[in-house]
Amino acid sequence: MVKKYDKDPIEKYVLESCKNDDYKKARKLGLTQIDRWSMGMDHHPKSVSLMKFLCEHDFCDYGDYFYWKMGGDGDNGETLMYQMDAFFEMIDIENGSE
Repeated sequence: MVKKYDKDPIEKYVLESCKNDDYKKARKLGLTQIDRWSMGMDHHPKSVSLMKFLCEHDFCDYGDYFYWKMGGDGDNGETLMYQMDAFFEMIDIENGSE
């Protein structure tokens, strides 16, 4: 089976210019291009846990510097959780616990 990145020059450029190996792995697995919001996908449990921690930690200890918000469409915390979902799903696949 030929994967998208084998044929698509833009995809090849993205993978070659990216420095982070974890991102490359997640992208090759197709985890970074999923429109998770439109598909109504639930967040990875670790993304939810980490985001709740970051919201509280930022608010209590950093004066709400990032103003993390979650629960609404387009909130910065929701967007970050979609990005974390790709990372944690990649880890799950690597560990055979998808």
